Amino acid sequence: MRSFVSHKLVSRFSKVWCLLASSTLAVLLCPPNPVKAQTVLPSFPGLNFQTSGPSRPANVGDWYTTNQAGKVGGYQPHQFFINLTQADITSAGGSVTISIIDAGSGGPRDEVNGGTIGAGGPNIDPTRFRLLDSAGTELSNQTLTGPADISFPAITVPGVYTVTSETGALPISGGTNVLLNNDDNGFLISIPGVSNLLIGQVKGTFQQDTGGNITVPFFALIPPGTTNLFLRDFDLDSPNLNPTVTLSYTSPTGPVPGGTISGNAVWNNNGDLNNGGDSIPVAGLANAGIWTLTLSNYSSNNQALLEANIGTTPGNRIPLFDRQPTRAGNFTITPDTTLATTIGTAVDHPFTVTNNFFTSDIINLVVTGTNGNYTAVLLDSAGNPLPESDGNNVPDTGILTPGQTRSFILRVTPNAGAPPQDVTLINATSFLDTRVRQQSNSPAPTPQVVTKTTTITANTGTGTIGDTVFNDLNGNGIQDPGETGVTRVTLTLSGTDTNNNPVNQTVVTNAAGNYQFTALNPGTYTVTATPPAGFSGTNTNPQTVTLTTGQNIPTVDFGIRQTPGAIGDTVFNDLNGNGIQDPGETGVAGATLTLRNSAGTVLATLVTDANGNYQFTNVPPGNNYTVTVTPPSGFSNTTPLVQTIATLNPGQNVPTVDFGLRQLPGTIGDFVFNDANNNGTQDPGETAGIAGVTLTLRNQAGAVVATTTTNAGGTYQFTNVTPGNYTVTATAPAGSRVTTPTPLSVTLGSGQTIDTADFGVFAQTGTLGDRVFNDFDGNGIQNGTEPGLAGVTVTLTGPNIATQTTTTSATGTYSFTGLPASVGAGYTVTISTLPAGFTPTTTSTGAPAPPGAPSLTQTVVFPAGANIDTVDFGVRQAPATIGNLVFNDLNGNGVADPGEPPLPNVPVTLLDPQGNPFASTNTNAAGNFTFTNVPPGIAFTVIATPPAGFTGTTPNPQPVPALTPGQVFNVPIGLRTAPGTIGTLVFNDLNGNGTPDPGDPGIGGVTVTLRNAAGAVVGTTITDANGNYSFQNVPPGNYTVTVTPPGGANATTPVTLPVTLAPRQSVLTANFGFGIGGQGLRLVKRITNVTRNGASIPGFDFNAIQDDPSTLNDNAPGWSQIPLRGQIRVTGGNQIRTGDEITYTVYFLSDGPTVAFGTNLCDQIPTGTGFLANTAQIQRNNTAPTAGGTPFSPLAPLPAGNACQNQTNPNGSVIFGLGDVPNTAGNNFGFVRFRVRIN
Repeated sequence: MRSFVSHKLVSRFSKVWCLLASSTLAVLLCPPNPVKAQTVLPSFPGLNFQTSGPSRPANVGDWYTTNQAGKVGGYQPHQFFINLTQADITSAGGSVTISIIDAGSGGPRDEVNGGTIGAGGPNIDPTRFRLLDSAGTELSNQTLTGPADISFPAITVPGVYTVTSETGALPISGGTNVLLNNDDNGFLISIPGVSNLLIGQVKGTFQQDTGGNITVPFFALIPPGTTNLFLRDFDLDSPNLNPTVTLSYTSPTGPVPGGTISGNAVWNNNGDLNNGGDSIPVAGLANAGIWTLTLSNYSSNNQALLEANIGTTPGNRIPLFDRQPTRAGNFTITPDTTLATTIGTAVDHPFTVTNNFFTSDIINLVVTGTNGNYTAVLLDSAGNPLPESDGNNVPDTGILTPGQTRSFILRVTPNAGAPPQDVTLINATSFLDTRVRQQSNSPAPTPQVVTKTTTITANTGTGTIGDTVFNDLNGNGIQDPGETGVTRVTLTLSGTDTNNNPVNQTVVTNAAGNYQFTALNPGTYTVTATPPAGFSGTNTNPQTVTLTTGQNIPTVDFGIRQTPGAIGDTVFNDLNGNGIQDPGETGVAGATLTLRNSAGTVLATLVTDANGNYQFTNVPPGNNYTVTVTPPSGFSNTTPLVQTIATLNPGQNVPTVDFGLRQLPGTIGDFVFNDANNNGTQDPGETAGIAGVTLTLRNQAGAVVATTTTNAGGTYQFTNVTPGNYTVTATAPAGSRVTTPTPLSVTLGSGQTIDTADFGVFAQTGTLGDRVFNDFDGNGIQNGTEPGLAGVTVTLTGPNIATQTTTTSATGTYSFTGLPASVGAGYTVTISTLPAGFTPTTTSTGAPAPPGAPSLTQTVVFPAGANIDTVDFGVRQAPATIGNLVFNDLNGNGVADPGEPPLPNVPVTLLDPQGNPFASTNTNAAGNFTFTNVPPGIAFTVIATPPAGFTGTTPNPQPVPALTPGQVFNVPIGLRTAPGTIGTLVFNDLNGNGTPDPGDPGIGGVTVTLRNAAGAVVGTTITDANGNYSFQNVPPGNYTVTVTPPGGANATTPVTLPVTLAPRQSVLTANFGFGIGGQGLRLVKRITNVTRNGASIPGFDFNAIQDDPSTLNDNAPGWSQIPLRGQIRVTGGNQIRTGDEITYTVYFLSDGPTVAFGTNLCDQIPTGTGFLANTAQIQRNNTAPTAGGTPFSPLAPLPAGNACQNQTNPNGSVIFGLGDVPNTAGNNFGFVRFRVRIN
């Protein structure tokens, strides 16, 4: 468990710091007895790792645990490869924990000239351990500087894991020989719950200190497929110091020539070692397995490095072992499957095999348990037979490289007589594991097994029979176009298949009338359709079908139809055209009738008899039939030509489909002309028509048939007139008379058009008028937006007429009608009763003024029968004025204050009530704008287009109310450049470099002042708890930012900073640093109780305080205010076990010159334990403890600014906020406390 403190405001410590000399405050250890595993941790007595530092002469190589200054290769740690199989993990209870246990010197560490690390001295060189997974990803990293044991996180996935051990970079000297460093250690790798471990090392760099010569064997596992080995030995102290040593090799088939002692290990530029080695060919699988590398006559106080490589050169290294391996290999095979099939049909069970070992391997696959009536064959993923790679007549995977996965299938086929289920087992064993066990006389490996279960489903066949049951409308037994399927018809399939199985199935047609019998074996079947009520069949029913294997017969159709009905009645001569057959209206012979179905397909055609009757018989029931009549020549219809019968039920007769016809009507009419000379004849030049003349058409009995009126051109027409004898009478308008004979007699034939029934009328009247409008712009012309003026009195006078008066309409129009031709100078039109304030803008001739004087009267010469609609009058009120100033509103208050300059050349637009531009202008050099000639009584809107970078401080657009005549309305418009933001941080500059580095806390409560270029204060603010500040909505310009230093602080940056702010810019770089000292906080952490089932366990005194000799923190005089108690470490052995609860207490004491501001404490939960909810407490100054602290579950995100060292939070944490801790006696102490439970 690690605890750390963060001072948010000021601290004389770094932001994150350890409480004690060791980062582990208090440790509860309950490890099992460590077992020295199958490792190169050297197990040979007197043989140690070489872990010393780079203190050797130039050009002489050193060992792979050293950070070699000036060497391209850098330092290369000891690497221990731990092979963990699924069986290992299962035997350990589902997870495996790797621990590093001290082998004799009190901790995995280096010695400094015979001294212990942590005991002082100038050359401290701690050992570091890392845990990596099969891909080389680091899972854990721990550095120890004193006696301690390491437990890495639990492992649940099989594979080859790597533990590395490396020393630091400081030089260490030892022994009496300047070429010999003897500061070495061994240690233990403990993996509880796993027996017969396999742990190897890529390079064996070691030293022997037995005092005599020894012979040491090392072992390597050579995988299948190896064709060459490159083996090397370096006598790191040169042969002259180790003259008797020899090296020999032994393969599984016997001794192998070679054994070169390479001398000193010297680095090359590729980061590897120079000098050669022994390149040894490997002949076939017989030499796969255990090889032995033996050092003989290896003298004391000398060092050596062994290395084994696959290939012809160094690089592809494999592990070495200091004990003969008794097992090898690591693979997984998966999954178990259950699949179904039918007799005679193969099914493929997939599975994969993954090589998890650190060398290549072959996995042998043996199938067992298959029922005799099933056939089971192993194949690769492409369906090819598996190879037999290792000569044992067993199919296998072929050579799998480290980490490789291949896919395979087990093809199982049930044969005749097969039981419903077969369970086949695939037994998988490692070739390399088998070989090593044979060579070491160990028991044969236990196979890994996957289970492949095959079940048989009923053989239902693959044949089909079916098609459609259709509505056979014409009863011909064939489905013709337009004949749709019939839904919900029941069909039965009966018969016997070729296996003599009786078949009896029933289906119902779907919405489209389709059906299908499926999953049929070969055989002869009968298909029977059962028609619904009211239907009968139209083709063979039932039908016999012979079906072969897998055949699809989609042609077994059945036609059915309903009882047909009838449609018809009469086609009659509709003399009066009313669409009804009245008495005396007889039938029409020879009319053609056509019957169509709902799709528009013609079903039948016939012709009416002498009496006009017709009937369609044998019509199938259905919806939306139509009957269409084609009239004989000379006839037209008086009823619709097409009639629809919505529903025809089975057997129904519809005798009501009548059609009315009559002879084709004709047209009578033409023209009423202006008989200008009143002679009753249309003379040349008399082409003008008379509008509004009434024409009356009467039949032979004198009854009025129709009435109409001539149009503006004097034409008229009576249409749709039944053939016969008629008269046409013209009635002249008032003041006119007909000058030609009236009435006129006319005889109209069938379909005839008579266009000679003309009349002459003598008429001399006409119309005069138009509009009075509000002439906004005063130009005397009505523009599109200038409305008419209602309620104006208009008077017409003339020498030959009585004075007439009218009033303009809502749109300002007026009209005088029935006017004869004027005499003399013409008529005079006068307007009066104008609204107050209006004056004319047109002259007496109707032209705009000027030229000419505005006038309320106009004189018009009016010809006979004229229609003059151009006598317009323009009037208007005195115009208003809108304008003012566009100014640079420097302070943004919306008011043009003294010193705020105008803005020239700003576009300003005046919009009418509909939003259309009425006028546009640009401000002048003084920022002024003016809109003149603005119509009163109308609301307008003024909008300015700000220049780039400017924004409005007054409303934009601004509404202008309806103005009175002559009114001047001011619209000031304020703009200013867009504001920005200035600010950021006042921080505790822990390293005094003037820069806010990660870990430099902010300082709250500091005053910051903003001044403009003139030195005037623009704003003042106070930094928040995190030291941040901000001035917002600041206009662009030049400013200075000044900070008021906190008491006792020394500035590490200028206290005044210049800032230039552009529009919309955020300048967040005005940071101020201070060095603040004077705080002090002492922390002491202890285990203060261990309980089991609520009672403290015996054997430990938690009421006394165990002194920590490595620190004076727990000896400060201020602790007299609070009774310290508890143990630093509790090692329980068999006493401490799962479920026990541990209480941790951290005492704090603030005894520095100043208050310890903003203190937070983080304590991280130990590995193998879990936090107990609601146990965190805070006690201050001997008062009663209160609940406090915030727990975080493992891997939960931690809050920003926390003091925890490991931000991934692997095991959980508790964070306490202590706030400001006073530094005065009596209120400067307390503790935090919480409990955990052992998993």
